[in-house]
Amino acid sequence: AELAPSRYACLYSWACTDGEGERSEGTFPAMAGGGGVLLATDKLTRQPLALKVIEKRSQLRRSSSCHIERRVLQIATSSPFLTHLYASFQTEDHLFFAMEYLSGGDLFDLLARNGRLLLTTARLTDSSTFFIFLFRDLKPENILLDSAGHLRIADFGLAVMGMHGNNFAFGRGGTSGYMAPEVIRSGRFDAAVDWWALGIILYEMITDNHPFKNGGTSESVESAVLEDSVFYPHYLTTDTQDILQQLLQKSPTKRLGTSGHIRHHRFFRSIDWKELEARRVEPPFAPITASIIGRKAETNLINNVCGFRFSLG
Repeated sequence: AELAPSRYACLYSWACTDGEGERSEGTFPAMAGGGGVLLATDKLTRQPLALKVIEKRSQLRRSSSCHIERRVLQIATSSPFLTHLYASFQTEDHLFFAMEYLSGGDLFDLLARNGRLLLTTARLTDSSTFFIFLFRDLKPENILLDSAGHLRIADFGLAVMGMHGNNFAFGRGGTSGYMAPEVIRSGRFDAAVDWWALGIILYEMITDNHPFKNGGTSESVESAVLEDSVFYPHYLTTDTQDILQQLLQKSPTKRLGTSGHIRHHRFFRSIDWKELEARRVEPPFAPITASIIGRKAETNLINNVCGFRFSLG
């Protein structure tokens, strides 16, 4: 759906709660950073939706970000592992993306609850995160779970389109701790930055630690990314350590995904890719979900949708 006039807003109702529990419907609270995500309801189907709201005035210097995110969301409908867009529309002051509501939380919360994951769980989870564009902000908070436990990647505001062949992009963007060395240097980069982030996430899932964080500042983390070697615990299997070493190559031309096909690595030898892409592989964990009746949630669970926090009212 294209960005359409505000008459499309009548198809949705939304609700939010303030800090004291007061509920307001059809109005927007002050949103930090110029945006947020609200729990909404499709008035025709009564199904819950995630309604991403972006204040236009906050996008004056980066208006292309919204257009890129909408383009990626439109492409995402062909992928079972990307968040899907139902409609987009605008009012005089706001842009809206009506997206599927993913009630299973995110990978960040899953890791916080469970700590180090079993190797089979990490392998299945990690194999679901391949993408069709340069994402540039892959991190556990942007990997969401649906009610069955299948993964969806979300928040495409930093994505880069048209990264085929020998195309490169320039500039600095992403989240500290997940940015590849070439991004930290603010040089040119390509899809290898996403493979680096995938390596960081896989390391976190298997070890319950970050390979470069030691309680320091973002500056110290970035310095470690550029200069330090990764410590690999003794309990890692040969295949696990090998895929981590290949993904965390500081040279992007030597990094797995850029050099070699990641699906052919022995770490994924037990994965049936056709079954996985068809979502016929049972997820290795059952997510904690909020039960919704109409527009009211039975719990005030804080969930993460497309990079923003919101409360189920």
